Amino acid sequence: FFLLGLSNFQRDRLSEQQTYRIGAGSTIAQHLLLPVLAAGQVTKGAPRFAVETVGPSEAERRLHDLTLDFAVVTTASLSRPLQSAEVGAWCLRLWVPRRLCRTEKAALRAHDRGELSFVIAREAGSLELGSIGDRQPLLTCESFVDALAAAEPGTLAVYAPDFLKPPGGEKAFLRLDL
Repeated sequence: FFLLGLSNFQRDRLSEQQTYRIGAGSTIAQHLLLPVLAAGQVTKGAPRFAVETVGPSEAERRLHDLTLDFAVVTTASLSRPLQSAEVGAWCLRLWVPRRLCRTEKAALRAHDRGELSFVIAREAGSLELGSIGDRQPLLTCESFVDALAAAEPGTLAVYAPDFLKPPGGEKAFLRLDL
């Protein structure tokens, strides 16, 4: 994922106390951005942050409108004069409920044949999803957190980032690195 922002951040942060607005998808905000910001040192004169949930196109528009100062997105493409810097990397994993397939080999076979019903998040929209091919998800959710919750009963496979696990983890699901 990439951090998009305005080129004058370094200059501005030295000049006065300010609250910087950061936009991100809900999964990135909840599991990566908020923990990092909350762990930061609070000192007198340190910048303050406000985090908002936004999609990638809204993030870019709001950066241009100056209603966001930064955005964390999953694509590096952006329009001028915005600048980006890579701040991390992740990939999708397919988690298959063990009640559907007992072994990784059986899960791979079911996947290759298109026999797995799955849930995916709209947040995956800009990612490379070659392993899905022309298959359509049974359920589409707004965020990866929602998709994991939908997969919890064990009736659907779920695509999720490698930094998240479904409820029950590897006891309840097989992880396929496609």
